[in-house]
Amino acid sequence: MPAIFPLRGIRYSSTVGRLDGVVAPPYDVISPEAQTALYRRSPYNVVRVVYGRGRQTDRPGHDRYTRARALFLEWLRQGILRMDRAPACYPYRQRFRHEGRAYDRWGLVGLIRLGEPTIFPHEETSSIPKQDRLQLLQSVQANLSPIFGLVDDADRRYRTLLSRCAGRPPLASVMFEGIQHDLWRITVTAAIHRVQAMLESQAMLLADGHHRYEVAMAYRDQLRQRNGQFTPHHPANFMLAYVAAFDAHDPGILPTHRVFGGLGGWTLDRLAAAASWLTVERMANDVAVQERLARRSASDSPAVGCYAGNGQWAVATLTHPDRSVRLDVELLHRLIVPRCLAPDPLAASRLTITYTQEWGEAVRRVDQRLGTVAWRLRPPTFAQIIQCVKDARRLPQKSTYFLPKPLAGLVIHRLRPVGVPPRRPMRTSAVPVH
Repeated sequence: MPAIFPLRGIRYSSTVGRLDGVVAPPYDVISPEAQTALYRRSPYNVVRVVYGRGRQTDRPGHDRYTRARALFLEWLRQGILRMDRAPACYPYRQRFRHEGRAYDRWGLVGLIRLGEPTIFPHEETSSIPKQDRLQLLQSVQANLSPIFGLVDDADRRYRTLLSRCAGRPPLASVMFEGIQHDLWRITVTAAIHRVQAMLESQAMLLADGHHRYEVAMAYRDQLRQRNGQFTPHHPANFMLAYVAAFDAHDPGILPTHRVFGGLGGWTLDRLAAAASWLTVERMANDVAVQERLARRSASDSPAVGCYAGNGQWAVATLTHPDRSVRLDVELLHRLIVPRCLAPDPLAASRLTITYTQEWGEAVRRVDQRLGTVAWRLRPPTFAQIIQCVKDARRLPQKSTYFLPKPLAGLVIHRLRPVGVPPRRPMRTSAVPVH
């Protein structure tokens, strides 16, 4: 069947005023400070539903999940949120700059069928955020923001088709954190079928939203077990997705650095003790670390930078190549963590990890004693991620940070039946990404 389906999207009405007051980034990149700032923007900001504040008085059945449901339903009753009259797919363009160059990223917001063999996740997930998202989905029964998928568009046919389908002033337009987001709507069945036909043999790399994707499948499975009338057309078989075009000329992936805490009096001497398999080069300063990492190409063995405070800088590399550890993030999480940082269950339970795209922020956290050691990682390339997919390897959490991310609040999917029927059965490919 087609890779994407239309939906009757729920969107903010004009009564809320400016869209930049009510949209938000995906929940997993919202810090407590950003959450507070989004709350202040508008009483109708979607963060209040997507990632609401907890309260000391919360208890099961009276918590931020039930508040999210009540708020969502109230906004629907008030007309703050309105459902489009006809099923549609939504062309979505993001205009942004990266490293001094301007980009237009085109994609389509629609529904994907969960568990399709042509959808390829590449990161591991953990239980705590999945439990959080499952409780929210069970309560609100809506996809509040799209997951983010990428399809190969080396010939640019997909984005050309989307730009032609747009062809008029956007339905919604918002500048948010320096990125221009424009949304259109396709309701004509023939036009939707053309997009479906173009995507039907495509594979989709899941760039962002692994936890939400797995949670949606768990929710589907729960309903299937409880509901004897559950069919392949039940709305829980589908979820909201932004399916975007990419090729070799698209911007790279941002690194995601780590700050580890809960390590007690850990120093670089503990790292240097692993000399039989790890080479640790002491560095004079941060500049030396960055230069050392920059001189290594993507084909070299993995390497990570390290800052342990008080002038302790280093770069760690494998002493001998290991085919099972090819990326920086794998070196850190597959070898250094279990062997040097958390070698037993008690140490692992105490270990805390903070993620950031800003290396300066990671260093500051160590200097302010908000963490013990910061790790500087280089981002994997598209080719490396695709190879992981082909090898059926899952990378550790937060291994990639694709930019820019789709906004929450532009289109919402309440779990209701999909619209235009499939065009024809989808052909699958044995090769996930070309």
